[in-house]
Amino acid sequence: MGSVVIVGGTSGIGRELAGHYAGTGRPVVITGRDQVRAEGVAAEPAAAAGTAAAAR
Repeated sequence: MGSVVIVGGTSGIGRELAGHYAGTGRPVVITGRDQVRAEGVAAEPAAAAGTAAAAR
């Protein structure tokens, strides 16, 4: 399995998808207009179960 890039992953469906894919153990890169929110999503428990990182 490859990495997943979620564009607009700081809210709504993108945020849910980021948590879902990170929870499966896939590496996830989360992008969004707000870097602080992207970092917050990457630090959430579901994302922390996998490998999630915020990118700008």
